[in-house]
Amino acid sequence: WPRFRLGPLHLVLISYLLFQFVLGTPVLAIVGMWGYISLDAASAHALRAACLALKQLSTLLALWGLFALYQASHDPLRHWNTTKKFVSLKAVLVLELVQEHLIAFLLDA
Repeated sequence: WPRFRLGPLHLVLISYLLFQFVLGTPVLAIVGMWGYISLDAASAHALRAACLALKQLSTLLALWGLFALYQASHDPLRHWNTTKKFVSLKAVLVLELVQEHLIAFLLDA
């Protein structure tokens, strides 16, 4: 792998990528619930689809930031065995991306 050195600006950008996920996920969930409560069915469905797309984009951006951070810090942190921790964190985010599709598939089967 090519070496990637993070500068202060990179760390700030990565923190923004993670912050938008931490803040955006609950906000989108609240907006989606509000839509179901107060909008008609067609509008609520459209709002839910938009919220789902934004949540998936947010998750992908957070994953991108975490991959960049992992790649830059892998060698200096090698003695702490960060790979397993990184994989487990990524697994949670990937499962969050596919859980709705997986549940819909299981309910239809």
